[in-house]
Amino acid sequence: MSTPVVTVRGLIKKYHDTAVLQGVDLTLDRGEVLSIIGPSGSGKSTLLRCLNQLEEVDGGEIRHGDELLGIETVRGRLMRVREKDVVRQRRAFGMVFQHFNLFPHMTALQNVMEGPTQVRRMPQADARALALEELKRVGLAGHANHYPAELSGGQQQRVAIARALAMRPEIMLFDEPTSALDPELVDEVLDVIRGLAAEGMTMVIVTHEMSLAQEISDSVVVMDRGQVVEAGPPTQIFRAPRSERTRRFVAKLIAAQQKTEEKENL
Repeated sequence: MSTPVVTVRGLIKKYHDTAVLQGVDLTLDRGEVLSIIGPSGSGKSTLLRCLNQLEEVDGGEIRHGDELLGIETVRGRLMRVREKDVVRQRRAFGMVFQHFNLFPHMTALQNVMEGPTQVRRMPQADARALALEELKRVGLAGHANHYPAELSGGQQQRVAIARALAMRPEIMLFDEPTSALDPELVDEVLDVIRGLAAEGMTMVIVTHEMSLAQEISDSVVVMDRGQVVEAGPPTQIFRAPRSERTRRFVAKLIAAQQKTEEKENL
């Protein structure tokens, strides 16, 4: 069998004396779409931030292929890697946050160009061509010269996705990418994510969009209180969950979705 593109083993993350992640295990294969669901405060976003090395872990390990991330063995001792190695390792991951985090003084085109020019040292002309290609990919070819304030929330999030894609990541990480959007803008972002899944992009998606998780996921991980309580294909998680905690959470999701649909039909 091939080596998973990402392997997480026994991951622990603490804030002061509080353990936010308590021995998390998961694997991600190339081309797989993995959705992470669970109640607020269950550690989902923290797990993504650990994968992208925005947080230092307190125990366990994360591997990208065969490479250990964030730490290395020096003369028989585990040491933190240097910042330049963190930057290199982080390039494999593209991150899309809940809030768009665009530079307000830059156009959509300039926002997407920033990473390739500043991090990858790409020539301006090449970065411009790449940025235009990625904006077209997310359906914003005609908005390249618009500033964030001139764009809707859905358009801003699509610029943020284009910005992450412009770094040519191997794995895309999405942290509740629609949670900050008005309901009528959600579908335009979900359509982009569906398109990436159809292209075979390897993705980890923290989401409360149950329909998306069911539709495009190869596997779903349910987290609660910093632990993985169940993992499996969407049919298992949403139709025949094995864990009582999963059953309760899915029932709440279904009830919330039905309530939303009823409001939309009024």
